[in-house]
Amino acid sequence: MTMPPLLIDDLTGYENFVFLETIKTDTDNFKSFLFLEPVNVLQTSRIDEVDTVLKEIERCVDKGFYAAGYVAYEAGYAFEPKLKNLMQKRNPSCPLIWFGIFKNPSICDVRYGDSGKLRHSAGTGELSYKINDINFIMDEDEYKDRIKQITKYNNSGDTYQINFT
Repeated sequence: MTMPPLLIDDLTGYENFVFLETIKTDTDNFKSFLFLEPVNVLQTSRIDEVDTVLKEIERCVDKGFYAAGYVAYEAGYAFEPKLKNLMQKRNPSCPLIWFGIFKNPSICDVRYGDSGKLRHSAGTGELSYKINDINFIMDEDEYKDRIKQITKYNNSGDTYQINFT
């Protein structure tokens, strides 16, 4: 599912917005969210400001705002001193972090195919989520063995990040 032309046309007047689209729908996941008119935009292209911006985003969320945006892969260099020098090769015109801070999103119920018809959310009740029925696909010993191997790769310098999913 992509944003319908009507919705795209409606967004042309907005400088900053975030559309979080739900495409894998089921009985619990059927809402897409459109964040418009941020009360603030928090961003940086500087590696030395990454931690400060992340903390400010967290403060805003703690105050009841919504944060929607992105963190670039390279922002991770801020947390590994050995990698900070790689930032010299990065295009500084693209932010490492960009987040809009919003009061409430507009919500689209994609079960009905009316993704162009959004309604405003007045509160957090509609935005609740739950995590349930978590099952692991391996036993604890196998998990520990794999984590030890990943740690070995990281410590030897073969890699600095592995997504173990």
